[in-house]
Amino acid sequence: MGWNISGDIAEQWEAITRRLGPGRSQKINYLDYHDLTAVIASGSVKSDGMIVIPCSMATVAGIAHGLARNLVERSADVILKEKRPLVLVPRETPLNQIHLQNLLSLSRMGVTILPAMPAFYTKPRTITGLVDFIAGRVMDQLGLDHQLYEEWGDT
Repeated sequence: MGWNISGDIAEQWEAITRRLGPGRSQKINYLDYHDLTAVIASGSVKSDGMIVIPCSMATVAGIAHGLARNLVERSADVILKEKRPLVLVPRETPLNQIHLQNLLSLSRMGVTILPAMPAFYTKPRTITGLVDFIAGRVMDQLGLDHQLYEEWGDT
């Protein structure tokens, strides 16, 4: 988002609240990338699933091989062991054989691999329309309601 937020967690949270406003920031939990004790790193905490967007190939590799070096990888590891939905939106292109092998390995584990490939059949008129389509498809994977695009047959 182009934000440069630094300092300790309290300072970072203050900066986020200033940017979003107090009402909107209440819907966000800010967790440090290296905090492996965060609540989402525990399988005993219920969640509906996890989305990693954008997902670098380094993160794909870390998740595929169970490295759990940071909060994203650890949380994804928990999601996999608890058999909850995991959606990855890879950001790299083109993909090499290692990328494809890691993505295939994750897909075989039940992970949804959802590349940010816009659908032009929806006849988007703006970049926002393209982005909304991908965001909507990601939300569909977790059964989240949205009105980012019209479902097929509703047009």
